[in-house]
Amino acid sequence: MPHHTVFEAKIEHLQILDENGKLDKKLAKDTLSDDQVVHLYEQMRICRELDEIAFKLQRSGRMGTYPQNKGQEANAVGSALAMVKGNDWIVPSYRENAALFMHGLPMHYVIQYWNAVRSSPKN
Repeated sequence: MPHHTVFEAKIEHLQILDENGKLDKKLAKDTLSDDQVVHLYEQMRICRELDEIAFKLQRSGRMGTYPQNKGQEANAVGSALAMVKGNDWIVPSYRENAALFMHGLPMHYVIQYWNAVRSSPKN
């Protein structure tokens, strides 16, 4: 049986920060706006605050097991930004809280989940 190519791919890479973290404004001009950057940072901070509260509740015995998201906020926010609400699906693990919040899940559902409270989102 002869060999033939069934798939070829080319992956482009755009790097807008140099190794020292300096922004190349020419390359970054068509990326995120300042307002989007602020919004994403706010989402990461909100997720971190909830995470710290939930972890303290867990450590004080007032909540069941809670795995921290600390340090993973940007991953979830970045993937959530790329998703289209109402079209793409989020199949969460314990580190996707920020993505869930950005797509409309109320924060108290996360607390209820880790406290084993039976409830379901009402859409």
